[in-house]
Amino acid sequence: MPLLSCRYLHSATARPMRRLSLSPAALAAGALFLAGCASTRPRTSSNDETRGLPGRFPRHSAGEVVGYLAASDTLEGLDAGGDLVVASPSQNGRFSMSLDAARDGRLYLTAGALGIEGVRALVRTDSFFVHNRLENELLLGRTEDAGASLPIPLDVTDGFRTLTGTIRPETAAGFEITADAEQGVYLLRSSDGRRVYTVDPAIWRVTRFVRYEAGGALGEEVLFDRFEDADGVLLPRRVSLRRPADRLAATLLYDRAREVASPDIPDRLRVSPGTRRRTL
Repeated sequence: MPLLSCRYLHSATARPMRRLSLSPAALAAGALFLAGCASTRPRTSSNDETRGLPGRFPRHSAGEVVGYLAASDTLEGLDAGGDLVVASPSQNGRFSMSLDAARDGRLYLTAGALGIEGVRALVRTDSFFVHNRLENELLLGRTEDAGASLPIPLDVTDGFRTLTGTIRPETAAGFEITADAEQGVYLLRSSDGRRVYTVDPAIWRVTRFVRYEAGGALGEEVLFDRFEDADGVLLPRRVSLRRPADRLAATLLYDRAREVASPDIPDRLRVSPGTRRRTL
């Protein structure tokens, strides 16, 4: 039976954790599902009334579009759970996960497989901790260095908006807007062309974010799909992240997601006295 690491490596400084057992069928299903997620694009329709596009489409200004995105960005906390699908040179598999996240950047995540919790991760405003429960090791470091060690390849500076599907430009300054009438979306492109937000005006949410490297290569892509109303708040049920240069992709599949005013995030990870500690 193949073995699967419970740690997701994003940098040369990370050391693999002991592996969890998963069946070949589970690995194949996860890889196939992730391949489908990575190619997902915003839904399309030639019928504006069916899609619920606003009457002024495609004549909104960049300022108006960013204003609508900001007005809908009201989340303070997220309580979610579901599956995490990962594909990288060192890791392929599907894991169960639970997640609590706060607007201020704090995050608490658990992930595992076959009913075994393999990893716990805590991000605070000044530090982060990742507890490998199988090897009884605690990794700790500064918050700005957390992205390379978390189970999700997440830029923690904008992590909450990525997890909740509320990612957006802070301001319209420096962005140009174009409309794709066939797709029924707006494209907000930074003046240097390196950041592009695809906005669905039917729901006023970003459905795709792309960041290009200075040379023009795709550096990062985030896709948001299957938006559903959760007690009056629109949340994505699928968030897919991809970094081609690192051959790294991950997809969050929420089977539950709800807004909470005060997410249940611990102050610290409680580990046994014999836990090995490693500082980045």
